[in-house]
Amino acid sequence: SFFGLDFALFRAHATLVGTARAPLQPLSALENCSPENYNQLQKTMNNYSVSLVGPAPWGFRLQGGKDFNMPLTISRLSDGGKAANANVGIGDVVLSIDGISAESMTHLEAQNKIKTCSGNLVMNLQRNCDKGESSVQGKPTKN
Repeated sequence: SFFGLDFALFRAHATLVGTARAPLQPLSALENCSPENYNQLQKTMNNYSVSLVGPAPWGFRLQGGKDFNMPLTISRLSDGGKAANANVGIGDVVLSIDGISAESMTHLEAQNKIKTCSGNLVMNLQRNCDKGESSVQGKPTKN
């Protein structure tokens, strides 16, 4: 057992309409993966991109920023808003805004970058999965 996964299931022989198939092998990315690399792989797999069709309002609120010593995160979603309809989740971390890294942005810089967007707003985000489920949960708030 590796991280709770039983790779014997992946190595089972499959038979399809009487035709024997070669044994299935586990994903090579996981087979020789250290816990540290596995955690990095999980983070990468939880990254996603959204393109919200302009103009504003975008239907979300931010919290955090470099000036708060916290990553920029989605703190609220408007019910039926553009962000909620794009499956953005409360608690998701904003990695970039229109191709500019958000890691060193203050809260105000991020707000201004979003406000000056005249067309589509493109954001790269990291899904908040601390609870083992999608962060798209709870009742979105109206703004």
